[in-house]
Amino acid sequence: MKYTQYSLIHVGLICGTLLFSTSGCGAKTVDCDIEGEHVHLYVSESNLLSRYIESEKMRVKGLNRTEEYLPLTGELAEASENGLYPVEENLNYITTKIDSYSPKREAYVYDYIYGSYYGYGFSSGKYEYGLQYGYHWDHEWQEIPLNEYTEDQVRDITYQYQFYKIDKEGVSSKLFDSLEEVPDEYQYFIPSTLIKKNVSEAYYLDKEKQKVK
Repeated sequence: MKYTQYSLIHVGLICGTLLFSTSGCGAKTVDCDIEGEHVHLYVSESNLLSRYIESEKMRVKGLNRTEEYLPLTGELAEASENGLYPVEENLNYITTKIDSYSPKREAYVYDYIYGSYYGYGFSSGKYEYGLQYGYHWDHEWQEIPLNEYTEDQVRDITYQYQFYKIDKEGVSSKLFDSLEEVPDEYQYFIPSTLIKKNVSEAYYLDKEKQKVK
């Protein structure tokens, strides 16, 4: 996917006053004199996210209405209905989010950790067996450097990125290993589903740091 770097449209003017509720439900509706069906650009408080929505409410799902608009098309109607965000107008958000997730490796180590466990302890003045909280010896997954050898079991954590396209068949999505692999037709995403975490089955390393079945 080839992109020109875009900056988010900064909101210069939001229709009406800021007398809106904190959610889309019950939000104030703005009088709009734009002729014909259209979608307005809605942006987040931080201006990090924006998408076009077919609405005249001042606030929809945490996004604020602006006077920026586009004539309604079938594709924009699908994007609005399915909560899709355009990639080009949110590229800064996407790249920052993806850059914050890197492949890593975890080892299943036996360590002195803090948390809940079943064991003996004092409860209501009695020493008895039950759910306890505090430091204790147990196994847990801990991140280790990718080039470190350990005799403990390890697992690899990788990430994929979900993007959506709209065509005559409707809305569909696909996972990609990098932003560079995304074809031009996948022009949308949803923030909550952008990152998919993949965890491998546990395995052992040999001394040359190769996987052993």
